[in-house]
Amino acid sequence: MKITTWNNRWLNITSKRRILKNCIFSQHPDIVLLQESKCSPKGRETLKKLISKRHQCISIDALGKSGGLLTFWNKDKFFLQNSLYSKNSLSVILNMPDSSQSICITNVYGPQRIQEKLKMLKDLDAVRQHHRATHWIAGGDYNMITTLVEKKGGL
Repeated sequence: MKITTWNNRWLNITSKRRILKNCIFSQHPDIVLLQESKCSPKGRETLKKLISKRHQCISIDALGKSGGLLTFWNKDKFFLQNSLYSKNSLSVILNMPDSSQSICITNVYGPQRIQEKLKMLKDLDAVRQHHRATHWIAGGDYNMITTLVEKKGGL
């Protein structure tokens, strides 16, 4: 299984969509996680066509000029069992047709403020406890640092 995750602001811009298309074309991922898409519903439809006709999509729209999550999966390899979402994450529970196994894929775009980060972590723990999938993969941009060496600008 190949998974591509990409935090790319402003996928409404043609040049950024072209870069994404080339990446998808060269890697042939089964699952694509996009964060901070800042896409409108019309832009989301454009991205669906761009990724592949074999992929299905579920999304959380951007709030103004902030956020936006899109999760794509190859419909030939997985079918959607359930989806869960919160302000900062989008989870899909996918079944594999030739197997009794399922997988929970969580796409994350973390907030900037500490209290919101703590809420996001509690929400992710609830996803972990809620889903009955055989496997769980969480990817994306958590907007967290583990040491001060990682910090560059911002709050």
